[in-house]
Amino acid sequence: MDEDHRITPILKLIDFGYSSYVNTGRDIVENIFEIGTIMMGVILLQDVGHPLPDPAHQIEWQGKMIDVPQLLWPFPEGVDPELVTILCAINRADEDARPNLQYLLNKAQGAVANPAESYRDKPEEQDDAISELWRDIVYNAPTSSDESNDSSL
Repeated sequence: MDEDHRITPILKLIDFGYSSYVNTGRDIVENIFEIGTIMMGVILLQDVGHPLPDPAHQIEWQGKMIDVPQLLWPFPEGVDPELVTILCAINRADEDARPNLQYLLNKAQGAVANPAESYRDKPEEQDDAISELWRDIVYNAPTSSDESNDSSL
């Protein structure tokens, strides 16, 4: 298994079945922002906090220049550059200029239907390998009694 996915496998959208609760308006904007923050934290394996550090670079997104926070510059190796660009767009100060839910849904559907070439046909990127890794993490995770007996903590 490659180093990028030793602890955190590729994130996948989860099927919510017959879910029917829908947020509207301000809730969606806040949820998208929080999802972007969580995704940055997972990619960087650290709490990113807010506000984000001063920008280190600018890139183009949809014909506009957007800031790339120091935490994400240069783009993390092995992370899809389009994903990092979208995360930067989600964290824009101007809420009205951030990507909306429909844009993000379209991007996610496109990425599932047509994954980046660098991810195709890798054994560690396949659903069964990711499921096996998560089973191992869940069933073999240290328990609270293990932690209390571990003098190295």
